Amino acid sequence: MDSLRGLLLVIMTFNHLIWVSAGNTSLQMFTLQPLGQFGAAEAFVFLSALLAGAIYSRDALSNSEVRSKAFKRAFTIYRYHIIAVLAISGWYVFVKLYVPSGIPLYDFSFPGIISDPLGALVLSAALLSKPNYLDILPLYIFFMIGLPFLIAAFRQGLLLWVMALSVGVWLCSGYAETAQLVSLVSFVFPDAKVQAGYFDPFAWQILFVSGAALGYLAQNRTIVWVTPLRTIIAVCIATTLFVLHRGSFMGIGFTPDELYLMADKPEMGWLRLLNIAVWVYLIAAIIHYKPTLLAFRPLSYIGRHSLHVFSWHVVLCYFVGLALFAIRFESYYLIAVFASMATLWIPAWVRESQTSVSTVTKWSSVTVLPTLAVAILTFNMTNQQADNDATASTALDALAPNSIQVQISNVRDDNAPIYVMLFKDTDDLMGAPSAGFLRASREEAERGIAFEGIAEGSYVIFAYQDLDGNQFLTSENNMPIEGFGYSKLPVIRGMPSIEEVAFEHVETQSQKIVFNYFR
Repeated sequence: MDSLRGLLLVIMTFNHLIWVSAGNTSLQMFTLQPLGQFGAAEAFVFLSALLAGAIYSRDALSNSEVRSKAFKRAFTIYRYHIIAVLAISGWYVFVKLYVPSGIPLYDFSFPGIISDPLGALVLSAALLSKPNYLDILPLYIFFMIGLPFLIAAFRQGLLLWVMALSVGVWLCSGYAETAQLVSLVSFVFPDAKVQAGYFDPFAWQILFVSGAALGYLAQNRTIVWVTPLRTIIAVCIATTLFVLHRGSFMGIGFTPDELYLMADKPEMGWLRLLNIAVWVYLIAAIIHYKPTLLAFRPLSYIGRHSLHVFSWHVVLCYFVGLALFAIRFESYYLIAVFASMATLWIPAWVRESQTSVSTVTKWSSVTVLPTLAVAILTFNMTNQQADNDATASTALDALAPNSIQVQISNVRDDNAPIYVMLFKDTDDLMGAPSAGFLRASREEAERGIAFEGIAEGSYVIFAYQDLDGNQFLTSENNMPIEGFGYSKLPVIRGMPSIEEVAFEHVETQSQKIVFNYFR
């Protein structure tokens, strides 16, 4: 079990580092729902619930002892949540003072930290608003508070009634809206930006309740669920769900959009629950037939200290996110991501070596090593920016007055033409550009092409590589399949707004475009 928790922590950290830095890598084919419509977060919550249900339902513990231990654990989780929030806030102050260009990235991840920092901190401490990647800890605090009551009900033979109630709450979960919470909070903090969290607690409770129930049954040896016939059935269902997930039945209506509706992640759709249930059974079968097959000591090492490692990974994402964002198109981007991930073993080592390592040594490891990593990445980012500015300045001297030079990087195809469009900020970005249009080869685009004699004003640049020759950006299943990019290098989370991509033009300047890819 510890190995599985360790693996899930590694996967979550990798995905979050990629997301926070707006990166893109084909490795996410293996880390983002590779087996079906479920991911590491769901598996992590269920596995934690399974272990909690087994550990806290031991006969040696009375109901009052279970209550005391569970409440103490909930408070411990809350402490780590607060420490993470304070660490992130301290880092934000540093960014605001010394790297102001990074403020938008953190304002997106920690709503309200710019407009109303006190309100943002109070709401985070009250578990009403959650910064990105800090959804699970508040969720688990509530679950741990409810665990003693679940165990007491299980011991009284009410397990089926508890499960029925959990299913009922799950079915009604969609009726609770974030807007209701915002209206309540606005009385105290009128400028607050409330981010209630990505996961609906009323929906996700079904994962915890069912996991705790299975843990209770396993601890009390009242369930024998692994049989050859059931295993074969589970394999057949898992195979069907896998090919469905991979698009084998799109011709009969099972498109990615339809699958998402059936497997809604925030609301824990029924298809997601089915995927999780099948794979929980299959993993249980593997452990039953080959108990040591999934054991891997490096992963067990961090899995034993999941709370500390999880809290660390959240803070890590904020600390290195800005530096990774600056190098996300460089060849060594993934090396930096993996180097950041390697620090996951630091909090586990600190916990394991509490009795044999001095406090000074432990905290030196916790603070100095990550700080050194951030310093190296930041230094590299600054150096690279200085080199780029010097090169751009030399190139601009050769341009005609009032020109806009466009340089495009991260182009994959050598032969297909690249189209570069210059829009006025009043244009429809889905229509024709009114300020200019250029066609270039890859070599020309990378070297730099220019719109000349452009009047002062606000403009947007959009460029794409026309691989299929149809003279527009081609998409499949609502996702672009050709390289494309905008001015100001926005983080692509859908169609960007004018504010995200528009720039002011007064005199000759250079604009960088970095192509994005989604396949």
